[in-house]
Amino acid sequence: MIALDLGAGHAGDIALAYPAIAALQEAGQRVVVKVNPAHRRAFGALAVDWSANAARGARLLTIGRNGHPVRAWLDQAAAVIGTRPNYRFRPRLPVIGAARAAELMPGDRWVVLAPAATRRWKAWGDVAGWAALGDQARLAGYGVAVVGPAEVAELAAGIAAAAPGVVNLVGQDTPETWPALIERAAVVVAPDGGTMHVADLLGARVVALFGPTDPTRWGPYWCGDFIVQASTGRTGDITVDEISNALADALAAADDEREGVA
Repeated sequence: MIALDLGAGHAGDIALAYPAIAALQEAGQRVVVKVNPAHRRAFGALAVDWSANAARGARLLTIGRNGHPVRAWLDQAAAVIGTRPNYRFRPRLPVIGAARAAELMPGDRWVVLAPAATRRWKAWGDVAGWAALGDQARLAGYGVAVVGPAEVAELAAGIAAAAPGVVNLVGQDTPETWPALIERAAVVVAPDGGTMHVADLLGARVVALFGPTDPTRWGPYWCGDFIVQASTGRTGDITVDEISNALADALAAADDEREGVA
């Protein structure tokens, strides 16, 4: 039995560890994940043991301090299994509420705006900024949805009012089902945080907004082509034009994939 200690980790930390969890499970290992219960609700479909008591007597793995966490966890999993780490291993993350998400976001041409930030210094933008991105995606032929917790309800309502056609889904999901909405997106725009990492794991192109945090360590692991980092080190200083350019590139890449362009 193997226990992964994520401490006070958030949803993003679970997403970062999931490839290692899946690799261990494929090798026949029973996996226990130690994490703050408040942050595991979105991962209720995972076949892991969340009980702290179950970790007693297990071999304990903890995150390393160097390199990207996905690679660090995969290194540890490979050492347990006795194989070379497969750094491109991206298992499918099971989600709850897929049918309801499909009703709310029918089709496969969606951009998700996820303005919530786990720290105030990671937050970006106001109604006008996010609405401009929504208008851009709509003009490119995509449906646009705003998602997030209740803390961004006022902002989300303002975005939807300022950008006609943008769908406000704040309050339409639950702490258990929001990844199902993210799974339907071709592109997600989000600040550094849990939604960004979950979207990256689920296969979306992520326009990731960074301030002082190092994106080579904490950025999207699978698709880091659309990172926008503030030159000042303050996320709020990123301009709408900078994000708009990255969004245009992400939409073009999504279109190429749909059309089978290499």
